[in-house]
Amino acid sequence: MFRETTEKSRYPLPDKMIELPTIRRARALLAVLALTAFAGCSDGDSGNVRSEGNFDSVMRLADGARANGDPVNALNIYRKAREMRPSAVEPIVGQAGAMVELGAYEEAVAAYQDALKISPSHPAALRGLGSVFIALDRPELALAQYDSALRTAPDDPRALTGRGVALDLLGRHEEARTSYRAASEFAPQFVPARNNLGLSLIVGGFYSEAIATLTPIANASPRVRANLALAHGISGDMSQAGRLLRADYDDEGTSRQLVYFGQLRTLSIAERAASLRNNSQYFPRPQAPRRPTP
Repeated sequence: MFRETTEKSRYPLPDKMIELPTIRRARALLAVLALTAFAGCSDGDSGNVRSEGNFDSVMRLADGARANGDPVNALNIYRKAREMRPSAVEPIVGQAGAMVELGAYEEAVAAYQDALKISPSHPAALRGLGSVFIALDRPELALAQYDSALRTAPDDPRALTGRGVALDLLGRHEEARTSYRAASEFAPQFVPARNNLGLSLIVGGFYSEAIATLTPIANASPRVRANLALAHGISGDMSQAGRLLRADYDDEGTSRQLVYFGQLRTLSIAERAASLRNNSQYFPRPQAPRRPTP
């Protein structure tokens, strides 16, 4: 499966499961710290509050809330940081990222565009906007953002990988693979580039090369293993495909995937590519907002 480029780690962070008590403790701590941070400091002469000195602390609070799986709280704190320093890009990019996590894609687009009005070549804003356009199934607009980011930082593996995803979605698979390979050369340990290269190779019918690409990183995530299983299954090795799937799927899920692999084997390469592109497990589709942004 393609791993979408996100601007949280940036691109990507491992999935996290946080127990509710942990979230509650984090929120309580954030509230206490926020009151302290927002209280400000007197300059000793005029009595004015120096909000500028607290900006970094507020940003750390916002980033911490987002990292702890609380985008609603993060969004509110980023807004406070934006009030403190209206010319700063970072709070707007943070807001946009929190909006993405809430599924508010259109609002995220507007926020990233606001950031780019301040700093037109800001790499995180360009990558973030590209990732939202991918989520909105607008790969042509995403490609333009990644190309802009690469003009400033041509060796950025995140932008190169995002560009590859956009090209794959546009059916320009050879160009996509070139972009993934470039990302892997600049950052050999960057798993998303190699994982997406593996899936792109599968779409193109290069199964042996896909297996060689994905096998060394099979332990990186269930998504990589699922793509490796697909490569084995579609090339005829259902036994190995099943062994890989059982690491992450129950018997029913494994059987369902193996049936799908078998169906793919009866199709032409073009038909297989179309089937995979229409399968949300491999090419995720945008989801409705989970809740409105506060």
